[in-house]
Amino acid sequence: MYQSESFQIKELERQEEFCPSVISAYKVFADSLYFHYCDETEKENYGDGAYAFIRCTEGQGKFCTCGGEFILKENECVLLKISDIQKYASKSELWGYRWVNFKIKNAPFGLQTGKIYSVPFSEQENSAFGQMLSCGKTYPLNSSYLNALFTVYFYSVMRQRDIKDSALPAAQNKLIDEMCSYISQKIYSRISVEETAAFFQISPRRLHQIFTKELNLSPKQYILKKKMEEGYKILVSTSTPVNKIAEILAFSSPYHFTNEFKKTFGMSPKEVRKIQNGG
Repeated sequence: MYQSESFQIKELERQEEFCPSVISAYKVFADSLYFHYCDETEKENYGDGAYAFIRCTEGQGKFCTCGGEFILKENECVLLKISDIQKYASKSELWGYRWVNFKIKNAPFGLQTGKIYSVPFSEQENSAFGQMLSCGKTYPLNSSYLNALFTVYFYSVMRQRDIKDSALPAAQNKLIDEMCSYISQKIYSRISVEETAAFFQISPRRLHQIFTKELNLSPKQYILKKKMEEGYKILVSTSTPVNKIAEILAFSSPYHFTNEFKKTFGMSPKEVRKIQNGG
């Protein structure tokens, strides 16, 4: 018996190779007071040919660059020359973003610096960034592997950029907004996919199709995402015990909440709170 899965590239376009050298990566959640000014010393430390690939995961932030000002919102990403960045600040109660600094001779092909791309999130993207961040924290000297992981992350984001927001009819766009609003209102209850589907008088399968088509997330993943975001806000803005936060957000147990929190943010609730308190 013989089984095989394979592919073969007959002609490699060398001029389109993406060969970055990662300098640093950040996964940040900040409140409305967050502000950073990029001075010349900071820029000089990165040197020539340094870029920042920035992906907004929550809320929105304002950037001031040599080319002007712009707002980067959730689901959007941008490539900037580090030398062009002057300052940036949070423009929402909670601003979350992923930021990778890297060196390369030219901007990645097919991608313009300073142009904002609206790209739906995917589980592959989340997994790729998590792997890269974990590797960088654990094995920072393994540059070849880090560069490869960033390349996977970069392409897992940018391969989605041709998905158009207009793919769904206007009525269905309105429906997904109503569904998201409904979930937000129920975030403190033990909301289920079946309950949401029943409320909108559609099948769970149809609900799943709408969410994955529009948001690239299943309804279950979206509900968990919103609960995690709310849990983070409560954790960093109050002294509410972790077990109480788990109860407020209707998790089955503090362990369940802590486990999901660590998978989402890469740190346990106690570790996040210790950092917030300057410990």
